[in-house]
Amino acid sequence: MLNEFIDYINRENLLRHDNWILMAVSGGLDSVVMTDLFHHAGYSFGIAHVNFALRGKESERDEQFVRNLADKYKSPSYFIRFDTKQYARKNKLSVQMAARQLRYDWFRQVVSEVGYDFIATAHHLDDQIETFLINLARGTGIAGLHGILPKHGVIIRPLLFASRSQLENYAQENNLDFVEDSSNASLKYSRNRIRHKVIPELEKINPSFRTEFARTIQNIRDAETVYRSVIDIEKKRLLIPHESGYQIPLVLLKQMKPLRTWLFELLSPFDFNVAVVNDVLNTLDDPPGKLFYSATHRVVKDRECLLIDPLPVSNAQHNLPTGCFPIFQSDLRIDFPVKLVLKVHDASGFVISSRSQTACLDLDKLKFPLSLRKWKKGDYFIPLGMSGRKKISDFFTDQKYSIPEKEKSWLLCSGPDIVWIIGHRIDDRYKITGETERVLEIDLNPSKSDVKN
Repeated sequence: MLNEFIDYINRENLLRHDNWILMAVSGGLDSVVMTDLFHHAGYSFGIAHVNFALRGKESERDEQFVRNLADKYKSPSYFIRFDTKQYARKNKLSVQMAARQLRYDWFRQVVSEVGYDFIATAHHLDDQIETFLINLARGTGIAGLHGILPKHGVIIRPLLFASRSQLENYAQENNLDFVEDSSNASLKYSRNRIRHKVIPELEKINPSFRTEFARTIQNIRDAETVYRSVIDIEKKRLLIPHESGYQIPLVLLKQMKPLRTWLFELLSPFDFNVAVVNDVLNTLDDPPGKLFYSATHRVVKDRECLLIDPLPVSNAQHNLPTGCFPIFQSDLRIDFPVKLVLKVHDASGFVISSRSQTACLDLDKLKFPLSLRKWKKGDYFIPLGMSGRKKISDFFTDQKYSIPEKEKSWLLCSGPDIVWIIGHRIDDRYKITGETERVLEIDLNPSKSDVKN
């Protein structure tokens, strides 16, 4: 089996002989065999063990066993214990998902701090079969059918070639001790029901089921490679960079068949699941304005495209102020939250700019400090050239601004009055007239020459 182990590592290009491996070791059959194989193959490794505090004395027994195992192989070792149930309650996760999250986050931390090259887990062929059948039962796309990958980022799985019975034979032949997790026998877990009930029935149909399954998984992976090459080409055409995110033109999207599959492939990298993708799909012909969220991004159904933006990081994380931002009369330049350059001119002979990104205001009508803020419901101003009030929200609608454009808009205020929807329209009350003596000229996103002057 040692030769098969080395051949599999080389065939899948999992690591080099000079790499340093952190091994996830529970103390069970799988991880004990993996440890012994790495030792006899001559690789350098460390051992990491997580005590999830879920099985009382059994958890303590497992930890001590792994400590003894690390001493046996004279390898560096790392141990940690978590209150997994408390973490699950706090983060509204299942215990299994909480354990997985804690485990891999800690492994990556050790890799980063100590300098390991890879994390090795002891998933084997039976785990592969169980994962495939679980995904198949729940419903999945092609990515769910390729099973557990031999290598994913820094995580490698060098035992995927071997069945559990092969690991048992190796342990027996080499007199390897290991511990048994009593929860593996419980049928309340889906994986265990598949292991103890479903797979034996499949083997009755085909005694070579495991061997044929491994061949099928490879066929699916090969097909996925071709599939991904086409997806990657079309993504470059359909996902168009747009400000901080991307836009997908609806006219191009609707030409793609099958539309549901293409939309999933375009949105899933931004953490959108199948249910949300279906919701987006059902609104492609609806009026603009609908919003859809993943854990990290937002999709806005706009008139001619889908806009994909990352969710904003809170100001507190950036240690930034919130609310209003003052502008004092002595200020000549503002760099946050928007870039502005302020200049004072004598009104005599001054030529008013027609650029929407420049505001020319009657300085003596302004009350300092001015302030910058976001718009809120009920805000109004008197647009230049009009005599009546208009709600900011109605102005945005008339100008056909998208939701992201509305959210990114800033207001320049003098006291309670909105003086300028920055980059759009000034208030008529603050315009330059024949009686104006001094002009405040404000440029949005000025050129380098403007800043120097």
